Amino acid sequence: MMHFFQYFCIRILIIRVMKVLVFIFIVFSFLGVSAEENMSIEKEYDVVCSIYNGGRHNSNKAPLRYNRILLQVTELMVSVVDGADSPQPSVLSFYSGDGTLLYRKQCILENGVVISMAPDIINKVSRITIVLNDCEFIGFIK
Repeated sequence: MMHFFQYFCIRILIIRVMKVLVFIFIVFSFLGVSAEENMSIEKEYDVVCSIYNGGRHNSNKAPLRYNRILLQVTELMVSVVDGADSPQPSVLSFYSGDGTLLYRKQCILENGVVISMAPDIINKVSRITIVLNDCEFIGFIK
C-alpha cells in the first residue's frame, strides 16, 4: 500500500511540474513574439561605386584596383567592404533622386571602416558619390 501511495504522489508531482514547464514555455514564446514585433527591421544595401570619368572613355585615371568601391549601407552607417586598401582622405556625398545634396561627410576611407551618418537619410538617398584620389566614384541605391 505504501508503494502505491509513493507512486501516486510522484506521478502527481511529475504532472504538476510538466504543467508548470508547459506554462513557462507558452509565456516565454509569447514574450518572444512581442519582442520581435517591437524590433524594427533595418534596411541594408550593398552599393557598388564605380569610377565616373565625365563620359570620356579614359579609364587610365586610376589604377585598376581602384576601379570600384563596395559599400554596405544601413540607416545609420556606411561600411567600406572592398576597394579602399590603404587609408585615404575622401568625401562621401549622398544625393536624392532629383539631385539634391542631402548629406556630405569627410572621412578617412579604408576597407573595414564604418562611417556614421545622420538618421533617416538613407530613405531619401538614391545616389552616393565618393571623391577619392581625384577620382569620383558613383553608386546607386535601388
